[in-house]
Amino acid sequence: MSRVQFLRSKRNILQAVVHRFLLKYRSGTKDIYLFFEGKDDPSFYLPEIRKRSLSYGEVHTFQCEGKSIVLAAHSKISNRIDNKHRCLFFIDKDLDNYLGLKKPRHKNIFVTEPYSVENYICSDETLHILWTDLLHLPESDPRLKTMMVKFAHSYETYIKAVRPIMAWILKHRENYPNDRNKLNLSNVNFSQMIEIDPITCRIRRKKGTYHQIIAATNMQANPISIAEIKEKSRMLNPEYSKDWGRGKFEAGWFASFIDKIIAYFQTTRTAHESKISLRLNITPQNILDVFSGRITCPHSLVSFLDYNFAKI
Repeated sequence: MSRVQFLRSKRNILQAVVHRFLLKYRSGTKDIYLFFEGKDDPSFYLPEIRKRSLSYGEVHTFQCEGKSIVLAAHSKISNRIDNKHRCLFFIDKDLDNYLGLKKPRHKNIFVTEPYSVENYICSDETLHILWTDLLHLPESDPRLKTMMVKFAHSYETYIKAVRPIMAWILKHRENYPNDRNKLNLSNVNFSQMIEIDPITCRIRRKKGTYHQIIAATNMQANPISIAEIKEKSRMLNPEYSKDWGRGKFEAGWFASFIDKIIAYFQTTRTAHESKISLRLNITPQNILDVFSGRITCPHSLVSFLDYNFAKI
């Protein structure tokens, strides 16, 4: 697809979203209109929204296929509605703060605190939920502590593995400040780039990782030196990894960790320990579906929804 064709497709998507909204929109009601970046986002946001929307009207959702379309839809729609708090827009922060991009100040636009919604899912709390809700095991089982220790060690090595990749991505984002779509990461599968030790759950990158990500992003003609990667890596503090670590990469690692830790417990189970059986296959693609609505809702999202719903 040429650059002109790409821009035309984005324009067509925006026009379709606005057209669908205008067909659905009814003034003077308590209907709610929600605009999301992608198809997975409703899984994260809708459980919390529905808790509040029971006393309101219908809930309408619009998938915009990207942050730029969400923000453009906000601009197009803002002057056509009677109450801006009935139209809520949800976007990921991504690397915006590292690129010097300002956070939208509109009260009806929610921006994630970490890189993206997936970063909210991959946590100690989620593993406890996995243990009690999905594996149906008691918290008194000593294997829970073993899992949490391995989780901490695995995450530490994951951060080391993903940091130079994120530095590479950040450098490309800086190289194309006016073209956020130049580097398309949709075809990059991080879980295929890593190996996880079946015993320790430690992570290491597979050989050929950089060639794989360059091919997946079609950036062969835009090389970045090792020195530049090291320079950008120093900007990415491991203590704040969720601020810069791509959520879909983290979801890929997290799904791999869950698979390996369950396999580990199955092979090391003693006669007096309960069997471990997970009835569904957790993947990077369904992590939001499985755990959204189970984890504690982020405080910033609670405040955002409470504020806007109170204004309807």
